[in-house]
Amino acid sequence: MIRYRPLLNDSEFTKFVILVRDLSPFVLVLLNPESKSRRQDRNPAIGRKNLEWVLSGHPDAVPLFK
Repeated sequence: MIRYRPLLNDSEFTKFVILVRDLSPFVLVLLNPESKSRRQDRNPAIGRKNLEWVLSGHPDAVPLFK
């Protein structure tokens, strides 16, 4: 996850590492609903938006359970 360090400040990076520990980096690609293909050569690069969704959740998300 070090490759995403420049996109985050210190506290965000710490939270990010804790949240994604033991998960595949592919999860960051799956987060983007605009991503239609799972091939690396067809997907947009992982950017700050993907990382913000890991840290804060997607703005359109709804709880699974009440």
